[in-house]
Amino acid sequence: MWKNPMDFSLETKAEIKILPPSRSTSATEKLRAEAKAAAERARSRAAQAEAERQAEELRRMRAEAEARAAEEARQRAEAEAEAAAARERLCKAQEEAAEKLREAEARAEEERKRVAEAQAAAAEQLRKAQAEAAEAANRANRAAEAEKVARQAAEEEAKRISAEFDQAKQDWLAGKQRIIMPTAAEYSTILRERQYKEGYIHFGVAGVSGCGKSSLINAFRGIINGKKAAAAVGVTETTTKIGRCPDTRPNYPFVWYDVPGAGTLNIPRWQYFNRQGMFIFDCIILLWNVRLTDTDIAILDNCVRYPIPCVIVRSKSDHHIRSISNRMRDFIEVDDTIDDDEREKRLDSIPSEAQAEYCAETRKSIEKNLRNAELPSQRVYMVTNRTLCRVVNGAKLRKDDQAIIDDADLVHDILTQVHKTRCVPPSRTEPHSM
Repeated sequence: MWKNPMDFSLETKAEIKILPPSRSTSATEKLRAEAKAAAERARSRAAQAEAERQAEELRRMRAEAEARAAEEARQRAEAEAEAAAARERLCKAQEEAAEKLREAEARAEEERKRVAEAQAAAAEQLRKAQAEAAEAANRANRAAEAEKVARQAAEEEAKRISAEFDQAKQDWLAGKQRIIMPTAAEYSTILRERQYKEGYIHFGVAGVSGCGKSSLINAFRGIINGKKAAAAVGVTETTTKIGRCPDTRPNYPFVWYDVPGAGTLNIPRWQYFNRQGMFIFDCIILLWNVRLTDTDIAILDNCVRYPIPCVIVRSKSDHHIRSISNRMRDFIEVDDTIDDDEREKRLDSIPSEAQAEYCAETRKSIEKNLRNAELPSQRVYMVTNRTLCRVVNGAKLRKDDQAIIDDADLVHDILTQVHKTRCVPPSRTEPHSM
């Protein structure tokens, strides 16, 4: 079928050769055939292009379908995994609930048994209590008379002690110095009870309870705490009786006595010195902790009166210095007014500054206490038990030993003082003369 040449595409038109009018009919037919072939080719190419487009569209749709299928498969897998996890959690929760139920039932059963046993025990105790009550009533009747007698005696003793206290208080306020001398019988009794030995030097170590008297005695004897021969030590006062610790070294004829702190005994402070028999000692070491107590003052006063050499010692110096060092270090570390170099320099100087502060505070405090008590000024020795033990044993002090202050001086001065005053101890058949 013939089409107007204008209906063909440009490509088709380009293939059509326009012949001059003079050409023959065969030429025209040829042109028509060529035009038809060209149109056919154009349609074929268009169909091919459409087929390719449709194929591409089909591939795209297939890819999208595969992607959707993969996503749906992934979602199904996740859903199945979550469902499996949920089932597992449910099973675990059910198992835990069952276990808790079993445990609760077991506890309930144990509680029932315990209650039954307690009830049985209570019934038995009630029976025993009733029997004991009857017996106690009989004992109470028997003890009533004895208690009456004891109460009368206690009231009389309390009145006597109260009268002594009132008299001592009046004497103290009036500035009178109360002097109570032991009798010869009391003196002999104390010598026997303390196992006093002629030719030995007897040291009494006194101080408030818990101040470290036993540890100091061990250090003076050159013994480390915890060893078999060491005196018993404790956080609080270990004993309410005087402890006797002979020196185990053959060349040291010393006997050390641990005098219980006044706070552990029912003894008025003005009677403490005599009641404890401290008048028999050749030297008294007063261990000072924070301040001088009234009993400490009474000991110092009596040592002046008898006279008996007395030295004031403050032990545990390393602990006190460490406490001051920690306080200094805490302050320097948070001080934001200094740079790192200055902070490091001040931190390095803490050990010496802490020791200097500790020594100054200790000397100032003891001087104030002695002045307030109207007692003569005397030196206070600051020591560390570990260092003192090394000095006593003649061991060389290490550079890393902390708080080396008065340890060597204390040992030297005690031995010198005892040698000067009682190199040959006098006979103890009579009390000291005033």
